[in-house]
Amino acid sequence: MVCSRTREFVKPPTPAGWQIVSDDEISVPSSICRDVESRPWNYGFTRTFRQVGDAEARQKVMEDAAAASAAAFELKQPRLDAIMARMTKFNEQMVALVQKGDYAGAEALNVKMAKLQEEYQKVADEGDDEERIASRREDRESRSRNEHRGAGHSGA
Repeated sequence: MVCSRTREFVKPPTPAGWQIVSDDEISVPSSICRDVESRPWNYGFTRTFRQVGDAEARQKVMEDAAAASAAAFELKQPRLDAIMARMTKFNEQMVALVQKGDYAGAEALNVKMAKLQEEYQKVADEGDDEERIASRREDRESRSRNEHRGAGHSGA
């Protein structure tokens, strides 16, 4: 049987600037059956760490990005509102045409409505260029690489 001190010895220590996210107990067999077990003292564990040393810096980056996004949206808002007002007007006209039975006229306005929807989406997407998206993806991948997992350990 593995004693408590031995279990703690085989677990990797927490590095400076990191915290333990999950810490599984070592699974040690409570009984041994030599008929089934090929290695009777097989045990394992997992310890997951997360870097916290730069948490304030990462939070500042998130706050700055949120502020930049909000400022960009405020700049776009008048144009989005204007496009939405035109879409509302077209929608009201289309309803009136359908109620009169003028389906050809409604279809013509529907084409214009589709173009306005594309314009709205284009304005809404401004600033989210591929370079920014790629930068965000790299940041996520970097954070993912910074999470360490303690490997299981087996002994005989």
